[in-house]
Amino acid sequence: MAAFGTAEDLASFLQVPTVDRYTAELLLDLASDAVRGETGLDIDVATTTEAYDGLDASNLYAGTVFLRQRPVTAVSGVSDAGVLLVPVTQYEWSAGGVISRVDGLPFTDLAGGILVTYTHGWATNTREWRLARMVTLQVAARAYVNPLQVDSVTVGGITRTYPRSEPRTGRLELTEFEKRRLDPLRR
Repeated sequence: MAAFGTAEDLASFLQVPTVDRYTAELLLDLASDAVRGETGLDIDVATTTEAYDGLDASNLYAGTVFLRQRPVTAVSGVSDAGVLLVPVTQYEWSAGGVISRVDGLPFTDLAGGILVTYTHGWATNTREWRLARMVTLQVAARAYVNPLQVDSVTVGGITRTYPRSEPRTGRLELTEFEKRRLDPLRR
């Protein structure tokens, strides 16, 4: 998957004329992966085919599938034990990633017996995608300007800089604030 920013975006974010392209691209890729890992979502618009295990017919959710990615923008196919289902008359879906049988039947109880092909994610002009981009740029910028991740303190005009107990060169972590900023993607 593509990073949520480019080397030029990072240079602009840092307000410098240029950055080392290879370092910037690596940091942006890693920061984008950290954002995706935090949310558990791909975020970008994509079409995916996934297999799901069915539940025993007596289970309350035997007629429901919870998709792995959100938001769902289209469902192009649902097959139950190899039989293609008809939308509206046999199932319905929601943007929240829920597919429900509406014909009163459960899905198959076979492992991997339910196949769903659907489109999901946010377009690049949406608030959610821009939030992912903003957090990615913050994380990458922090690692770019402070690769050793040192801490410093100034007391009475004297500045002391101390490495953390374990130098964490290139470590890309999201702060608690950044994690909270990504909450709209989790809803």
